[in-house]
Parts: sequence; structure tokens; C-alpha cells
Amino acid sequence: MMVGALFSIKAIEGVLRPTIGAYLPREDGSLGLLVDVGLNADCKPENLNQFATLGSLFAKYILNFDNPKVALINLGEEEGKGNILAQATYPLLKKTGI
Repeated sequence: MMVGALFSIKAIEGVLRPTIGAYLPREDGSLGLLVDVGLNADCKPENLNQFATLGSLFAKYILNFDNPKVALINLGEEEGKGNILAQATYPLLKKTGI
């Protein structure tokens, strides 16, 4: 009998910060995935870019989305809209191509 087994969570090599995702119902009845739902209080653009990459991979290989769409939740669709963090993250997402 084993009592008090050890359990630890280890970071994935190359991932700067972990993130939490949440499923969101979509209008067509399917589920969407929202990442960075509160674990990180002070992110940098590089963090949001990694979260987008991780979310895209999760959506593709776990949720079986053929072509996951990645977007920032922002005040508008234009590149210049939103706070400084959103404005700095948008070009990184565009460069990544996800």
C-alpha cells in the first residue's frame, strides 16, 4: 500500500509560463477554447504568443479542429486597437502565422 504518493507538475521545456484554458460554447453548438483565463496577471507579448501557439496545438490535436483560428480578444479588429499589450502581441501572432 502506498500512502502519500508524490505528485508534481513540471513545465514543458521552452514554455515561458503555463496558461489555463476554458471551453466556450459557440453559436453552431461546437466548443471553442479560450486561453489565458486568469493564471497570469502580468504577461508580455511573447507569453500571449506562446499561449496562442499552445491553444492552437491543443485545439488541433486534442479537440480535432481542422484549422483552429487564433485571435486576441480586443476592442476591435484593427491592429492599432486595444491596450499596449494587445498592440504589441498582434504582430507576433501575425508573424507566427497561427
